[in-house]
Amino acid sequence: MIEAFCKSEGNGHFELEPCEIERGGISYTSDTLEFLTKKYQGQLEGKLAFVMGDEVAAEFDKWRNPDKVSSLADLIIVHRYPDVKAMEDSLYECKPTGNYKGDFAVKFDREKFVYPHIYIENPMLPVSSTDIRRRIAEGKSFRYLVPPAVYEYIEKNGLYRDCRAPLRQAQGPHDNDK
Repeated sequence: MIEAFCKSEGNGHFELEPCEIERGGISYTSDTLEFLTKKYQGQLEGKLAFVMGDEVAAEFDKWRNPDKVSSLADLIIVHRYPDVKAMEDSLYECKPTGNYKGDFAVKFDREKFVYPHIYIENPMLPVSSTDIRRRIAEGKSFRYLVPPAVYEYIEKNGLYRDCRAPLRQAQGPHDNDK
């Protein structure tokens, strides 16, 4: 999907970097930034930029190596539209993993954020990737919420359609022995 987007948008200004897939296993932002810093050494003016929503920044201190991430990249924090349905995302099997709420339940406090950053007071759009995946899972239209190449890729590959099934309670080893 990302490759299709890069080929169709941005007049060559976007490229797919497969280092996280090729590295395999758990992927940490600090490792990826370290790789990219080395890969583009001598080509960068300053540090890389790392853009995150304020709902993610609210829990940045829980990340693996947040100090390293901050030292390798300029942190740019953008205000995100509060996805009031994000908590409902737990009803679907296809959801992000990790130890973060990431659902706007934890409020970002600029005064308490201890890492150097740029906060952008951007206009908010009432759409999120969670909402797009939910719309697809529920069979609703999403065509004009993503670039054409991404829409075509999702449709062609039937992505996010299997997210309709509600999560089932985890069963213990003897739950079926009744």
